Amino acid sequence: LRVLPEPAGRFAMVQCYVQREHGRSGLRYDLYLELPPYHALYCMSARKVKAARTSLFRIATNKSSFDVRAPGYLGKLKASDMGGLSWTLYGPGVSPRKADRGGGRNARKSSASAASKAESNDKDDDDDEGDELRAETLTVLFEKSILGSGGPTQLTAALPAESDEGHRHVVCPRSKEETLGARLEAGRRTGLVTMTNKLPTWSDQLQSYTLEYNGRATEPSVKNIQLVESQNSPDLKFQLGKVGADRFNVDYKRPYSALQAFAIAVAVFDDKLFCSPAPPLLRHALQLRDKLFHRSS
Repeated sequence: LRVLPEPAGRFAMVQCYVQREHGRSGLRYDLYLELPPYHALYCMSARKVKAARTSLFRIATNKSSFDVRAPGYLGKLKASDMGGLSWTLYGPGVSPRKADRGGGRNARKSSASAASKAESNDKDDDDDEGDELRAETLTVLFEKSILGSGGPTQLTAALPAESDEGHRHVVCPRSKEETLGARLEAGRRTGLVTMTNKLPTWSDQLQSYTLEYNGRATEPSVKNIQLVESQNSPDLKFQLGKVGADRFNVDYKRPYSALQAFAIAVAVFDDKLFCSPAPPLLRHALQLRDKLFHRSS
């Protein structure tokens, strides 16, 4: 449990996969660590809250329990708008709003009826518990595209930078202006590590723009993405590749942790009102445009 929020190693990519499950309790994603040659270790799950105001996932190390008071609760991934363009990963703890009104565990007495609703309290996405202010550990901003595009989903991911000693800076904003998402949108990136999509290159053989996944993506998908700090850098920090109808490979290295890499994948998976894939005819037209543009250039 302690390892999941901690940054991975700097060199080798950690190889995992996400399995999408459709059950009676709703949509759930499970993350497994691949162990050579043919084994896998279960790590954590994310379940979508059905009645939240915006898309919201609770993340825990137990597939059947996402109680915010449980020891296996890791945090939540929440979209800040109905369109699903901006996402934040929160650790355990209370929100600034609840902290300001004395919402900590020691600041009030929970009734027996309130405790019995801890697991099913899906109507309120401000369900934080604890005595400390929650930390923001990741934000993901998607590029708005109502009609979609012919290529991969476009996004920018940002997380707190590490100190010289290798410790992650803790960000617990009390105002909206100091949140990771607001800082990223305003261009205030000091103290943040930001990643963007690796741009595809043109393939004369396939007559399309492609990315090299070295077997980690075997099916085409707009959700196949790779993240880098700079387009000039060959060092991939994260990649997501489709290998089945409900299975995607997830590979990552430092500065990402398993929890952050999983959160990026879940945010990409979720349907977005203002970031939808292009319809087939439009996608074909965009691919034709790419071919013509490449030939003319």
